[in-house]
Amino acid sequence: MYAVYNSLSPVSPPEEIVTNQQVNGYFANGSIGFYKTLFFDASARIDQSSSLPFKNNTYMYGSLAAGFVFYELVKDQLPWLSSGKFRANYALVGNSPAPSQIKDVYYK
Repeated sequence: MYAVYNSLSPVSPPEEIVTNQQVNGYFANGSIGFYKTLFFDASARIDQSSSLPFKNNTYMYGSLAAGFVFYELVKDQLPWLSSGKFRANYALVGNSPAPSQIKDVYYK
């Protein structure tokens, strides 16, 4: 583990502390399908992190997906085809910073 205190000649040894972090998350997911052919999925997540400032400690991210099962439309015309589907996804991801990472915590 890297520690400033291990340097060759520190002017004044810094104080090192161990910190804890808590993240509360809320998740929602929904799916809908039409005629066994068209499908839509959506998800959303809101996280609340203790390492962020109190008044601005939540962030949101989610995903969208769509699927089209073309097999249901062509199964009579193409008997050699056993299945077929097109799918597209878009997603955002989030992560909170480590404790004390957004503020200067080194004091002389």
